[in-house]
Amino acid sequence: ALRWSRLDLDEQTLRVDAQMSSKNKLVAPKTRRSRRTISIDNDTLSLLDRWWPEQTERQQAAGKLWDDEHDFVLTTRNGTAFDGSYLRDSLAGRCEHLGLDVYLPYELHHTAITVQLDQGAETWEVADWAGTSERMIELICRHRTSRVSRLAPRPLEAPARVPVSGPNGPDP
Repeated sequence: ALRWSRLDLDEQTLRVDAQMSSKNKLVAPKTRRSRRTISIDNDTLSLLDRWWPEQTERQQAAGKLWDDEHDFVLTTRNGTAFDGSYLRDSLAGRCEHLGLDVYLPYELHHTAITVQLDQGAETWEVADWAGTSERMIELICRHRTSRVSRLAPRPLEAPARVPVSGPNGPDP
C-alpha cells in the first residue's frame, strides 16, 4: 500500500502505516513492528521521480474515472490499488514469457530477505526492514537462494539494505 502521501522525497523515507488486506482494502499493519519508517535508496528515489510525471499523465487521461482516494503510487489505469491476484498472475505471466520458472511475490520477498542475510545484514536489521520479527526471519524466511541464483547470469546482487529509522535492536 505504497502511497505518495507517505513518501518524504526530501528526507528519502517511506512511512509504512498501512497494508492491503486479502479483500483489497487498506488496513492497519498486523503488528506494531510492521509500522515503521524506512530509508529509500537513491535508485528507488530516481524511479519514483520518473514515475510521478507518468502517473500524473495517466491520471489526467483517466479524468473523472481516476480514483485518487488513497493516492497509491502503483495503480491500475484508473488509480485503484492492484489486487493481489493481479500482481501474482502478472509476475507468473512475465516469468513464463521469458521462459523462467514461475515465482510468487512472497518467494521474492523471502529471497530478498535471504540475500540480505547472506550479505551480512544483522537479523534484527532485516526484520525491521521486512516489518516482521527476528523469530519469523529465522524460522520461515531464511531459505536457500539456489532456485533464483541458477537463473541469474551473474551472482545475485543484494537489494539495497534499507536502514530503519530509530533501530529497535535485536528482539528480546
